[in-house]
Amino acid sequence: MVTRILPGGDKNQEFNQYLDMIADFAHGLKDSQGNAIPVVFRPFHENNGNWFWWGSAFTTPDQYKELYRYTVEYLRDKKKVRNFLYAFSPGSPFNNDEAKYLLTYPGDAYVDILGFDTYNNGEGTDQWLKQVVQDAGLISKIADSKGKVAAFTEFGYSNMRLSGNKDTQWFTKLLNALKSDSDAKRMAYMLTWANFTPEGTFTPFRNHPKYGNHELLPDFKAYYNDPYTAFQHDIHDVYDIKVNTTKEKGFIHTASPPKSRQLKHPTQ
Repeated sequence: MVTRILPGGDKNQEFNQYLDMIADFAHGLKDSQGNAIPVVFRPFHENNGNWFWWGSAFTTPDQYKELYRYTVEYLRDKKKVRNFLYAFSPGSPFNNDEAKYLLTYPGDAYVDILGFDTYNNGEGTDQWLKQVVQDAGLISKIADSKGKVAAFTEFGYSNMRLSGNKDTQWFTKLLNALKSDSDAKRMAYMLTWANFTPEGTFTPFRNHPKYGNHELLPDFKAYYNDPYTAFQHDIHDVYDIKVNTTKEKGFIHTASPPKSRQLKHPTQ
């Protein structure tokens, strides 16, 4: 698919139409004073898995890099979208291997945030936590070396039930694990997945008209009240923070046909 949507492919114009819609959305994000609202844009996440069409079973590392670069250049340079921060977020684990994490990294000119995604279902939590801490620490150090922001770009307690969960202190265990490591604790933010139904939730709810309070609500409240965490009401005047910036420099991206994977017929 990637070869078909990149320039020269028969689906390139159709792909551009989707990017045009994203650009229109971005340009329409204004506050009451007309200032552009910044957004973390995280395209083609978990690309080292096989559950998306841009995943490792369907693209080579070179193809993925070109797809990511093309998307950024089209939005940023052609459509003049300047309120996006681009996040790169393959799926964990990386086994403390920087090369494994950076295998499909599109380059410093295309990424602002380095992140990772991982889930746990309450089984083997202790081993999973060790892996999370290792990954978070690795990515924090890589981000430092590149002048980027490190983040826990997607996480959650998968298959969390209304009751009878295997681990009712899952959130505080995760928090304490991250806090225990000087590098892992420097993740800028943590993003949970959405609550689509009460039976398919990733953030414990309270006062539901049918189900009342979720079983993990006390633990999530402890997570919420921990001095280490900051929620919306804790964040103030972020747009008034003075920062040092450097003048944008031009660069040349020489695009060439990326190496493709030869797919064989199942009978061959």
